[in-house]
Amino acid sequence: MKKLDLISELRERVRSQCDCCFLYWHRTVFPIYLDDVYENAVDAARLHFMFSALWNCVPAMMHARHLESYEVLLESYDREIMAVLNEHLLDKLCKEIEEDLRLSVHTHLKLDERNPFKVGMKDLAHFFSLKPIRFFDRFIDIKDRKS
Repeated sequence: MKKLDLISELRERVRSQCDCCFLYWHRTVFPIYLDDVYENAVDAARLHFMFSALWNCVPAMMHARHLESYEVLLESYDREIMAVLNEHLLDKLCKEIEEDLRLSVHTHLKLDERNPFKVGMKDLAHFFSLKPIRFFDRFIDIKDRKS
């Protein structure tokens, strides 16, 4: 009977153990996380999991009573997360690509050493092979980013 009781509570236990609402209170970690993902582009696929965890905060935010409407809180949270994403990942990617394109166009000038074995070059292909990331009512497509 004890095993049956344990199995019947399994869904609720998994839900409570996988609850990521704490990320709302620890949003200061998100920029550090994005900096790490940018530096280690191989782990770019983890972005889907992080945004899913950030979305996990939304149901609890819908019970907020300190504002006239919880939608104000959700909009603020959305703006904050998107601003951090733009600043710590997307803007850096755009800048890196722009610099790489500029140097590629001016290779005849011999301005800079472009040998990836001598000068460390990032492989940004992992970011562009990502499928669009869902967050709130939008899909964030890194390939479609315009600066």
